[in-house]
Amino acid sequence: TVLAQMQAARIPPDIFTFNTLVNKAKDYESARTVPAEMQAAGIPPNVVTFSTLVNKAKDHESARTVLEEMQAAGIPPNVVTFNTLIAKAKDYEATRTVLEKMQAARIPPDIFTFNTLIAKAKDYESARTVLEEMQAARIPPDIFTFNTLIAKAKDYESARTVLAQMQAAGIPPDVFTFSTLIDKAKDYESARTVLAEMQAAGIPPDVVTFNTLIAKAKDYESARTVLAQM
Repeated sequence: TVLAQMQAARIPPDIFTFNTLVNKAKDYESARTVPAEMQAAGIPPNVVTFSTLVNKAKDHESARTVLEEMQAAGIPPNVVTFNTLIAKAKDYEATRTVLEKMQAARIPPDIFTFNTLIAKAKDYESARTVLEEMQAARIPPDIFTFNTLIAKAKDYESARTVLAQMQAAGIPPDVFTFSTLIDKAKDYESARTVLAEMQAAGIPPDVVTFNTLIAKAKDYESARTVLAQM
């Protein structure tokens, strides 16, 4: 291995060497062996080491264990640590618990934090609550925020409300926005309206757009019309 060659050449590995090894580890179990080697070499793990271990964790419970070890070692977690832990959360309730810990540690959430929370939200109402928290924290939503919210919308009207907010925020919709709106459309006519808006906005439909429109078609003739447009 490269580490063995390095040691044979009597070149002592540094923190970057070991942190890169943790990142390159093929799985969580392999990554877990590196901190012991670090300690043996007299190089204490740092925030990058632990945050990378959290990312390598096989599940939320393993990631939580790493966080506890990190805190026990006196290494304060940062926004990357908490965001990675939120991404590992098994459900929305678990993400909220991590957010509370993050706030207790006085680490302000960022756009990644809120976007992941919206993606993990159990329903549209929960996702809307996160958006309100995001705005209260003065974190401007981005296209991912709005597209995820549209995907979470409970019906076509709710999805249209999100689109209006998106446009008011000066964020142009993309192909994913319109394709999701087509999927949320209550009927074929509504879906056709979205396609027309999409084309007027200069966004070329893709295969997902047309396949979703075909699925919405009211009859075989309508479906054939969409195929011809493809």
